[in-house]
Amino acid sequence: MTWSRLEIGEGPPVVFLHGIGGGAASFAPQLGLDPGHEADRITGHSLIALDLPGYGKTPLSQLSFA
Repeated sequence: MTWSRLEIGEGPPVVFLHGIGGGAASFAPQLGLDPGHEADRITGHSLIALDLPGYGKTPLSQLSFA
């Protein structure tokens, strides 16, 4: 399974995981992607915001838990 994600920066990774009803786009201010929030970007790290399965641009897979 491939998860959709937003990645920006270089350095040690910082991974952002959303809760129910969220998605990677909810971290746009922390990633400095929203206009006016460029200065809020965390520097010195590789920032990775994931869309968990069934949220954002990551489809819910047909996994079987049987």
